[in-house]
Amino acid sequence: MKFTAGQILRPVTLGCEAQPAGGWSSQSAVQARYRLGESAPTFQLSPEMAGEAPTQGQGLTHVMNWHRKPSLMVEKQILSLPGALHAGQACILDQQGRWFAESTTHEGRAARGENLERRRDSLQILRDFEIRDQVEEPVVYIGNATGQFGHFLLDLVPRLWAVDQARAAGLRIAAYSANGNLLPFQQQVFEAFGLKPADILLFSEPLRFNQLYLPTPLYRLHRGAHTDVLLLYRRISEHLLVGRAPLAPRVYLSRRKWDRRRVLRNELEVESLFRSHGFEVVNPELLSFADQLHHAAGAVDIAAPIGSQTYLSLFQRKPGSITVLAPPNFVFPDDAIIAGLSNARCRFFLGQTAPDAIRKARDDDFSVDLERLADSLERWFG
Repeated sequence: MKFTAGQILRPVTLGCEAQPAGGWSSQSAVQARYRLGESAPTFQLSPEMAGEAPTQGQGLTHVMNWHRKPSLMVEKQILSLPGALHAGQACILDQQGRWFAESTTHEGRAARGENLERRRDSLQILRDFEIRDQVEEPVVYIGNATGQFGHFLLDLVPRLWAVDQARAAGLRIAAYSANGNLLPFQQQVFEAFGLKPADILLFSEPLRFNQLYLPTPLYRLHRGAHTDVLLLYRRISEHLLVGRAPLAPRVYLSRRKWDRRRVLRNELEVESLFRSHGFEVVNPELLSFADQLHHAAGAVDIAAPIGSQTYLSLFQRKPGSITVLAPPNFVFPDDAIIAGLSNARCRFFLGQTAPDAIRKARDDDFSVDLERLADSLERWFG
C-alpha cells in the first residue's frame, strides 16, 4: 500500500469495524468504569487544593475535567485484523488504511525520518512511502515496547492477558520497538508470562501482516480500566518476589535524584515530613526493577511526586492509599483510576509552579507549601 505526504488518516473505533477472532472473544462478566472523582470515598483532595480558585488551575473542577474525556467501559476481547498494516510509531491500520486509534496511546511529534506524526485524533503522513514487506505467520500484537517506564506499564502490560491463549494456539507474539531491543525490566515482565526475547517479533519498520490479532488493553490511559488488569501486575510481582518478605508499610518514592524534569524543589524537606509519619524514603531509579516492586508490594500507603513511579502502586498487595504531589498544571486521573480498582484512597496535593518555569507543563519545576503539607499529613496519617 502507498501513502502520500499530507494524507490524513482518521481513526476507526475498535469493535465496530473489526471482527472478534473466532473462539477468542471473551466478554468479561465483571467490567469496571471509573471517572476521576466519581467514587467519593476513594478520592480525596487536600483542603488547600480544593480551596484554590479553578481559574488558577488548582481547583477541584480543573482536576476533574483535566482531559475532558468521558470514562468508558473497557471490554476484554481479541480482534482479528487480516491484512493489518504498521505504518510507523506503533500505529496499526486495517487493510483499507484506516487507523485503529486504540492500537497505541502514545502521542507526540515525529522524530527525524519517521513516516507519520501521531496527533490526538488523527495521523498525518509526512512523506511518501510504500509498505512492501509482509509477515506471513499470524501474530498477536501486544503494543509498543517503549522504554518509558510508565507507558510500558499502562499501555503494553494490559494486553498481556492474551499471551497464554496465544501461546496455547501456537501464535507468535509481536511488539513494536523503536530501537529493536528490550530493556532488562521489560524482559523480566515478559518472563512472568513465559516469554523469552526470542519468542517476540520486535519490529519498527512499516510492515503488512497477513493476519494480526489485536487484544484490547485492559487499561485505557486517562479513561478507565478493567478489574482483571490487576491480575497481570500480581503475576509479575509474584514471579519476581518469590521468597521475599514485605518491607515498610509506608513508602515515599522520591524523585530528588532524578533532575531531568518536573523537579520538586523542596523535596528534601518534603521527605523529612513524610519520614516523621513513618514513611521509608526510597529512590526507585537507584534500584532494580525487582527491588522497586518489593517496596511497592508490601506498602499499604504510597506517596510520591507525580511521575511514572506512582504507577508502582499497581503492585501493592494490600493497598490503602496513594498520595500524589503535583504541580498545578500537570495532573492526570490515572492514579485515581488505579486506586479505584482496589478501593484504595487517592489523594492529590497540588503545589506552585516555580517562578522561573518555562511554562511547559511536563517539564516545569514546582514546590509545595510545607506548612500546609504538614497539616494534611497529620490529618491523613496521624
